[in-house]
Amino acid sequence: HLDDGVELHRGHLEPHLSELANHFFVSALGGDLDKAISYCMRAGDYAVTQTAYEHAAEQYERAIEALGLKAQSDQRLECDLLLKLGEARWGSAAFDKAREACLQAGKIAETIRAPAELARAALGFAGPYPVFEAGIVDEVLVGLLEKALELLGESDDTATAKVMARLAAALAF
Repeated sequence: HLDDGVELHRGHLEPHLSELANHFFVSALGGDLDKAISYCMRAGDYAVTQTAYEHAAEQYERAIEALGLKAQSDQRLECDLLLKLGEARWGSAAFDKAREACLQAGKIAETIRAPAELARAALGFAGPYPVFEAGIVDEVLVGLLEKALELLGESDDTATAKVMARLAAALAF
C-alpha cells in the first residue's frame, strides 16, 4: 500500500519523494489523483533544491498530466505548476520549452486575473539571462510584460519594478 511507504519514511521523506511520486502517478488512474499531483510537485520542488532540473521538469510535467485527469480543473494550480516547470526548464537549458511553459502559464494567469503569477510568467518567458538583438522587438515578450503591468496596477512593489525594468530593456534594443 502506498501510504505505508509514506509512513515508513515519515520525518525523512525528501530522498524518497521521487519514488513515491512515481508510485502515486502510476496508480493515479485507479487511485488518488490529488496525492499523485502533490507528490509529483513535492518531488519536483525537492529536485530543484538538488539542482536536478531535468528531473524536476519531469516531475512537474507528471503533476500537470495528473491534474489534467481530474474532472474539475484547478487553473491556479496548473498555472503554478507551469511556472515551476518553466523555471526547471531554464535550469536544464531547455530554453524554448521554458518559454513555452511560461507562455501557457501567462495565458492562464491572465484568464484568472492573477497579477503576481502573470508577472512571474512574463519574467520567466524573458528568462534569467536576457538576450536581445538590436533592432528586433520580441512582441510576445513585450505583450506579456505589458499585460502583467496592467494587472499589477499602480502597485509599488518588487514585481512591478522587475517587470518595468525588463520591459524597458526589451524596448531599448
